[in-house]
Amino acid sequence: MTHSIEKLEEIIRRDGERSISIHQPTTLVLKPNARNFTDEQMEAYFARDFKSRLFITSANITSNTVFLRSKFSDNHPHASHLNPLRDFMKATHSTYNYTAAKTNCTVLLSMCFQANESTSSCSMSKYYSFAVTVASALSNMGEGTGFEICPAMVMDEKEVELSRQKFCLLMHIIFSKMAMYRFLVNEDGSNTYRISHCRMKETGSKRPIFFAIFSFLLQFCLTGYVLAENISIGFNMDAYLLRNLPLAIMTLLYGFIIAYPGLTDRESAMSFYGGWKKIGLLMGMDFFVNQILAIVLVLSGFLVIMIQESFIEAVLNTAALLFIPEIDDSLPSLLGFDEKSIIENYIIQQSLEQFERVISIKDQDLTKKLLSVGAGVDFSDYYLTNIGESPSQPETGSIFQPYQIRAGTSSSMGHQIDPSNFVTENCLIREIEWSYTHCPSYAKTVKPRIAYLRIVKMCKADKNNKNNKEDVVEIVRKAASSEENIVISDVRHKLKGCFIITTFQMSNDIIRLRLCGSKSAEEFLHAFEYYSLWSITPSATRALKNEIHEEHKRNKNKNISVSEESVGLQPVHHVAGIGASIGDDAVTHDYVNLSTVKNRIDQERVRLEKKRSSRRWQRKRTRSKETENDLQNDM
Repeated sequence: MTHSIEKLEEIIRRDGERSISIHQPTTLVLKPNARNFTDEQMEAYFARDFKSRLFITSANITSNTVFLRSKFSDNHPHASHLNPLRDFMKATHSTYNYTAAKTNCTVLLSMCFQANESTSSCSMSKYYSFAVTVASALSNMGEGTGFEICPAMVMDEKEVELSRQKFCLLMHIIFSKMAMYRFLVNEDGSNTYRISHCRMKETGSKRPIFFAIFSFLLQFCLTGYVLAENISIGFNMDAYLLRNLPLAIMTLLYGFIIAYPGLTDRESAMSFYGGWKKIGLLMGMDFFVNQILAIVLVLSGFLVIMIQESFIEAVLNTAALLFIPEIDDSLPSLLGFDEKSIIENYIIQQSLEQFERVISIKDQDLTKKLLSVGAGVDFSDYYLTNIGESPSQPETGSIFQPYQIRAGTSSSMGHQIDPSNFVTENCLIREIEWSYTHCPSYAKTVKPRIAYLRIVKMCKADKNNKNNKEDVVEIVRKAASSEENIVISDVRHKLKGCFIITTFQMSNDIIRLRLCGSKSAEEFLHAFEYYSLWSITPSATRALKNEIHEEHKRNKNKNISVSEESVGLQPVHHVAGIGASIGDDAVTHDYVNLSTVKNRIDQERVRLEKKRSSRRWQRKRTRSKETENDLQNDM
């Protein structure tokens, strides 16, 4: 049965505040394209923060069961198909219909696969917008997710926290598998050994392992012959011809370029096989070929090129040496395997096995499990203007991807805010401050425009830009003569942390602005890896790691100052003597000797420094840092 929008308003008024801690005191369910609102609606609008959240109902309301809540509305427009989230959660938590739950798990994964199947940024943005929207709901252990409280969804208010944790674990199945998909498909991380592993797990047959063994023996044999050639020459320096040195150096460099991806994706590859504790034949062959054999081949190949007596032999041997490390990458396509389909089937099967493990977890162990897998990371989606959730839609002028911010080279040329296909150092924002327009004629509207915007970038200012000494970009509206009644509001809004702009459009004022980010650079980097979001350039990664280092230093200094306060001046109370009146003067305050206090402070500082420098403390701190971040308050 499909209900009208009034049903949503009824449910949110009844359950909205009980099921989600979002600090939004009253409902704001809006009709499409409405502009004039009641005082109650405007009160709700002004009281809300800018994070987006999800509200999940058991009732079908205008063909939706999952609603996007923003500062501007409880039924914020969204293009992503979110209903399978509710069906997945309801079948798992409420009705215990695990067949339906598994079906919706595969539906969600298939949706994400199809959104990722194209290399175009427009198609990929469908997954990114969906992932950012869900990530905002899962932020801080799912505190951005609300539920209708009824027997068909969440039984009572006491069960809300448990439901959030279950929802986070269910979504962990999806996003952990998308990380695997990104590694194997989008980043071309598949090879003969990994494809054989997928086929063996999917079909239960041992036959695919023979292809992997053939590839391993061929690569091992060819490399052995190269080494044998070097051994036969020995240390005869006269055999090495200097005329071959340029080609040998080029071959060495190109060989390292070929081997580099296999060396750097070691952790992702081992995670694909199940970790170091589950090492087997395929994993061992994969590791040996891509980690050890690749380096041996590059170094020995250099010597082989140096001993060639003719130019054409040097060229032919160079081509052969560069072919050997790519045998395991090329063999699946030569054998006619549909690698993408094999990987997708394997991932879906693995997700269903993971689902069965999740539903077997006891309720009291959910928090421990969430912390162990890194779910519920702090990461939110922010709508600063009233625009719908949407991936890139060129036909409507809507672009959803990271935006770079560059200060203008002169005061008259303006600034530059342009889209990028990946996150660069110019995308990273440390602080953003803004004010909306104010017009008496449209005082009761929740479709404001931004008239003033101030961005503090994370990267250092461009040394060649003399007009921008700081990492700050300011944009102020330039009104036409017919807009004299529109002014900049005195109310300023501010966000601090680590953010990127994902949607931006400007006329006289900024009419589209959407952000995503975290309260810290560490959480931001973790979220991008966990949710498989846009690629981050090496320069941006360095900027984030520098910011993380600065955050740790600030936290360290803060902890030391707190410790000093904890051992500071402690008042010693003395009861007044006989005959003293009972009142304000009945207790006098003396203080301990200052030299004693100083000694205690120095001792406490030394103790803390020793503790921080110990490896044991560092390991303990690493395990507990996610717990500390999840317990922080919303910004």
